[in-house]
Amino acid sequence: KSSESDGCSKENGAIDCAPAAPPVLLISAKTGFGLEELWQTISKYREFTNSSGNVIEKRKKQNRYWMWKYLRERVLETAKNNPRVKSRADDIEKCLDE
Repeated sequence: KSSESDGCSKENGAIDCAPAAPPVLLISAKTGFGLEELWQTISKYREFTNSSGNVIEKRKKQNRYWMWKYLRERVLETAKNNPRVKSRADDIEKCLDE
């Protein structure tokens, strides 16, 4: 069971155990200071997200988003290139301009 005390939150019926905010780290690419800690933090977060299923769920949502975005664009483009639809759209636009 998840709760606020174990770092998990419940919003709209979904349980989210992702960290609320990433830690702030002091690093320097020039000197290399803090890079090991940065890499450990990234690795730990990636391990957490992979084991919790968060990444898989996010990818599923992204895939659905991109599918519908692509379909909207294709349907609109197909409609705009259809002579009957274009003619009717031109007539409607003329009416709107009056």
